[in-house]
Amino acid sequence: MNLGRYRNITLVVAALLVLSACGGGGGTTASGGTGGTGISFGSVTDFGSIFVNGVEFSTNGATINRDDVSINESELRRGMIVEVQGSFASSTSGTGTTVNVEEVVRGPVETKTGTASAGTLVVLGQNVNVDDTTLFDDNVPNFGAVNSGDLLEVHGLRRPDGTIAATFIEKKTAPVVFTVRGTVAGHNAGAQTFTIGALTVNYNGATINDMPAPSGSNWNNLFVEVKGTNCSGVSPAPCGTLTATKVEPEGLGVVNANRAEIEGFVTALVSTSDFTLNSLRVLTTGATVFSGGLQSEIVVGVKLEVEGTLAGGVLTATKVQFKESVKLESNASVSGSTITLEGLPGITVTANAFTEFKNTAATSSDLAPLDNRNVRIRGRASGATSVIATEIEDREASDSTADVILQGSVAKADVTNPTFKILGVTVDTSLLAANDFKDVNDSPIGATPFFIALSANGGLVKAKGRLPVAPGSDNVLDSDTLREVELED
Repeated sequence: MNLGRYRNITLVVAALLVLSACGGGGGTTASGGTGGTGISFGSVTDFGSIFVNGVEFSTNGATINRDDVSINESELRRGMIVEVQGSFASSTSGTGTTVNVEEVVRGPVETKTGTASAGTLVVLGQNVNVDDTTLFDDNVPNFGAVNSGDLLEVHGLRRPDGTIAATFIEKKTAPVVFTVRGTVAGHNAGAQTFTIGALTVNYNGATINDMPAPSGSNWNNLFVEVKGTNCSGVSPAPCGTLTATKVEPEGLGVVNANRAEIEGFVTALVSTSDFTLNSLRVLTTGATVFSGGLQSEIVVGVKLEVEGTLAGGVLTATKVQFKESVKLESNASVSGSTITLEGLPGITVTANAFTEFKNTAATSSDLAPLDNRNVRIRGRASGATSVIATEIEDREASDSTADVILQGSVAKADVTNPTFKILGVTVDTSLLAANDFKDVNDSPIGATPFFIALSANGGLVKAKGRLPVAPGSDNVLDSDTLREVELED
């Protein structure tokens, strides 16, 4: 969950850790561009230049850095975590002047557990969660091809417990510079050691850049980058202690920007209007727009993309988008490790170690208590018709007349029918009344404006229906049971 490089550190304590940077004593401001200076941090989702947080950044003439070495854009991969500094021309386009590649850990695989397609790795003492949204480089095609002792470079975002949610994994060949970015704990200034996860770092003799003076100081809770070449353990045994060659603080490479877009997990919370995203303090106001979820749903561990203005290392949000914005509700049927929902044909839901369960004894390894229960699920799409649940709430016993809710990104809209698809489910609106088509403010707008907005912007839609499914019906969200469709910002 690294957010670039800080040059100095200001520690703000209010149950939060905020790292603020200044270059040359006055702070760094993102430069260039008439459309607004800015910075974007997140995973690469596509190319044609590069796409980060839904914005296509032109990189003609940009400096692309990886491990302090300039590289070509052709070396970037989908799923890599990057920080783009430059300017925004619009909400969907910009120009990158500097792109920093930000892996979270590079080192030996110490342990591996899980199935052939997903599971958990320990890399250089860091727990790494791999699921079916994790992307792999060609030299390690899937999770099944990973072995203990392999040298891996892992990109991802750290969750509040320090676990890395992997977005991209690449196999490396020796020799490599071991790297880890994470939060300092157990700092011992006298012994010149600290820990990050299960890894002990010995920085005696290392180059120390821009850290508080080691003698008598406390580095605990600082987010840092550590590089080293020697482990006390022998691969694939745990590294144990990494002898560091360099230690420096980490954070956004700028502290002031007209526009900042940051992807990450909420790691600390004072309130839903004052929280920490990765290591960055975020404030919301009455004018902040919330997309894909409610402000009240901001809790520690939720994944967000926040847009706003960066001033003095604090991000004031104009928009907060929930990255895991799929919502499902209906009666559940459990078969092994998957959940299917009555009235939502073809959609399969799985849970993992990070799924939060409410009002149930179910766990990610035992979903049986949810069988024949009415459930509410929040998660993220992991395929055309599959969802990884981040939260599952058991509401009551199965109800033959229960509401059915399907919220997600529209994959295909057909104005002439008129239908659209979410997670493979066709939503047929042909028999809805005009008042059943709602805008983002839950106000009736009629079918034509609804589909015009849908065709122009795509985005999220919530469809609401009610059981039972009519005999012979192939889709509950059609004329038999569909009650309302609503645009979600």
